[in-house]
Amino acid sequence: MLFFCFAFLSVAADIVNWPQLSNQQLVAQRAQRDVSSNITIDQFGLMGVNLNTVLFDEFGYTSNVLLNVTTLLNVGVLVMEMDLYWNELSLVWQLCPLALDTFNVPLTANQVVRKDNRSITCEASFTFSLLMRTIRSFLDSTNTNLEVNMLQLLFNLKPLQNSTAYSAAYYNYYADPSLSLALNSSLKSSLFTPVDLEEYRQVNTSSNSGFPTWYQFTYYEFDRVIPIVRYNGLPTNSSYNITADFATVFFDKWSLDLSYSAYVTDTANKSISTLLAESFRFISDSDELKFTPNTFLDYIASGYSPIVNHTIQPLSDFALFINYSLWSWSEQELSGKSVVSGYDSDDDTDDYRCATFIESGWSVGLCDTAYQLACRNNNDPQSWSFSTDMYAYLDTKKNDYCPSGTKFSVPQSALEQQALHAAMASQNIAYPIWINLNALSAVDCWVTGGALASCPYQKVISSHDYLAMVTASCVVTFAILALIIGTRFYHVPVQGNRKHWKKIMTRMKEEEFEGVPS
Repeated sequence: MLFFCFAFLSVAADIVNWPQLSNQQLVAQRAQRDVSSNITIDQFGLMGVNLNTVLFDEFGYTSNVLLNVTTLLNVGVLVMEMDLYWNELSLVWQLCPLALDTFNVPLTANQVVRKDNRSITCEASFTFSLLMRTIRSFLDSTNTNLEVNMLQLLFNLKPLQNSTAYSAAYYNYYADPSLSLALNSSLKSSLFTPVDLEEYRQVNTSSNSGFPTWYQFTYYEFDRVIPIVRYNGLPTNSSYNITADFATVFFDKWSLDLSYSAYVTDTANKSISTLLAESFRFISDSDELKFTPNTFLDYIASGYSPIVNHTIQPLSDFALFINYSLWSWSEQELSGKSVVSGYDSDDDTDDYRCATFIESGWSVGLCDTAYQLACRNNNDPQSWSFSTDMYAYLDTKKNDYCPSGTKFSVPQSALEQQALHAAMASQNIAYPIWINLNALSAVDCWVTGGALASCPYQKVISSHDYLAMVTASCVVTFAILALIIGTRFYHVPVQGNRKHWKKIMTRMKEEEFEGVPS
């Protein structure tokens, strides 16, 4: 019993030690998300975690660990990989990698089982459905314009070794006999399924093998989750009817062009054209070859979704990867050396609301400084050129200043940013340059569209309109105040002739009848 108490306290301590995202990190994540809204969902590089290695094997397959799952989601982990085991005798899916005793041990109690010569803790009531309901709660709490995002779930399907029969009580309350049933019961309204993809491709005839953009996916389809079977290790004679899940979960038959690699040092050196031909690019590390924050960022910057698949102790050390999880903003912006929110402690706040492009990514710049402009080809998002002269960011209100056939722009994806770096090198353009991104209309709200673009998350009025509104309000207020003061010094007739009115009221009372007249 003491062992389980200490285990629980250990997990709780890790939860307490988890850092909250700083305002800089939140603003940076939102800015990158908004800029990428017109990129197709298969081209996103997202921060990922293998739940088995990072959480379950270390802290137990128990309901206590669900708090850490929620925390991972809150800090920006948008790819979650997990192993699911099919019990041939009980005909159920389970998260725990070994068979459990459901007859002699309470279903909500912890059991210690052996895996790979080590002890792990499992709880029979800790089910795949319970995990999906936790994700559902996260989706509900972030279903706002400011927080909405896309989540990718990767499943590795495996047969349970030494399957055993489970009790009727377990089967009645906790069993997951079907992947699609568990997913639909918790996430149905948020799932992007193979059926949805087929319907999208039928409507968009020019995109027979394409995917919707993030904006279409989120705001038109109202989807949030892409369920993908990354590995199917079930034997051909398995009792599980895998075809029943084809309408809900993506398998190889759907030709996602999914790329899943083990971490090797040369994978990030693929050409941009080769990477663009691949969809859903995942790469996973291991305890033998671990990501460092810098290599993690290298893969993010190359359009991959790196999945942390090594043991992390203490778990709060995962925070080291957060500042390296964005392909867009420079790590310096997230670590506090400079500030994404448009504020600099040594300079005027309002001047630092325009984005420059430096060697390490986006950086906040002084808006009235003169730099060259990044100009993207109108027909090829991977082709970049630059303004001939240097301009202050606010000069873009008057003119685009970009060469014909191009437009002042900002990289919308990691691969577009790689192409911009390459174009600067080939054309001998010096860093920094201006990119089309600013927070001029509202602090912490980074938008594209030039210096006159407004923040979509709040109503913005000009100082002239504001002055007119305040002036009108003040005039009305003073008029009302004058009327109130005037009534204090001027007696209305009733008050000024009280004796006359008192005589009239007395006479009226004398004429009133007592009781009911006959």
